[in-house]
Amino acid sequence: MSLNFSNEKDFYTVPENVELNFKAFNIQNKNLTKNYYKLRLLTYSILTFSVIGSFTVVIYGFKTNAFSTIQSMMLLGVNFIVSSFLTNFFFNKQKVIVSKINKRDFLKSSREHVTKNEIVQICKETKKHCSINYGVIEALVTRKRSNMRMFNSEIEVNDTNGISNDFWGDLENRDEKINVQISICNSFFLSKISKAPSRVSLAGGNILADVHLQNVNPGDEIYIISKDETDIDTVKNKFKELKDTEEFYQCFQNKVKVKLGVTEKEHTGCAKFQRRYGKVAREYINSEALVDEHFRGLFTSVSHIKNNTTKVSVGDIIVIKRSKENKVNNNENKKDK
Repeated sequence: MSLNFSNEKDFYTVPENVELNFKAFNIQNKNLTKNYYKLRLLTYSILTFSVIGSFTVVIYGFKTNAFSTIQSMMLLGVNFIVSSFLTNFFFNKQKVIVSKINKRDFLKSSREHVTKNEIVQICKETKKHCSINYGVIEALVTRKRSNMRMFNSEIEVNDTNGISNDFWGDLENRDEKINVQISICNSFFLSKISKAPSRVSLAGGNILADVHLQNVNPGDEIYIISKDETDIDTVKNKFKELKDTEEFYQCFQNKVKVKLGVTEKEHTGCAKFQRRYGKVAREYINSEALVDEHFRGLFTSVSHIKNNTTKVSVGDIIVIKRSKENKVNNNENKKDK
């Protein structure tokens, strides 16, 4: 799966999922539709009168000899040019209206929140689709102020500012907020609940990866490995061979360019999340049964970096290394189930 986000040259404001006056919205769409059909009627009327006029010139001129052949041809030519210009003009007007209607319908659908049945199904699909041990980075997002977002093909990461050009590095009290330095979210889940590609970035996640963050806890580490060093198929095959053992992680130890440590700060759906993706989605993923699934995402901070500044790119590989304590807890949970 690939989200295929375009990389913006600058930050842009993503519209929030504010309440929409659907009554006014539908009335405006109806007015656009009425104008469309009025233009269609006018266009076909012009074509009809053009044809009638052409026949009139030919028949009248033939019967009465009122026009010479050259005059008849000139009249037909003028009639053709005028009618062509008018019909082309009004056809283009129709296209503009259709485009507006389509855009408004898309905007309307993109602002509709998921239902209870939809969010339940999306969570099931996410767990089925994504591995809990590894995945691919599908989008990188930097943030400026509320709702200001930019998709990037690559980002610079350092232990001082976190992600360059991201708002965390501009915080005056960033040392006190080291526990929210970099956030990571599941790209598959967000793409399903967002309804429109650009709105995926509203979740506030910096790293959007195709990995399920189930039972990832404080103390666990997230390895980021360059796509030039390995690929997802190699990681899959190694994991099948070695399972969740120290030998598996040793295979990639020298290839890791960034290690992120999962912090104790909980990343739960807040009022902003509800406004953007809906009350149903927020309440469901925050429920006690799903709190360890981390559908909302995780907060991390840089724990190790290969160089002072390292670039992370879309397509890089993520590997989750759980601490021994969390592995024990995970095994116990599996037995309980």
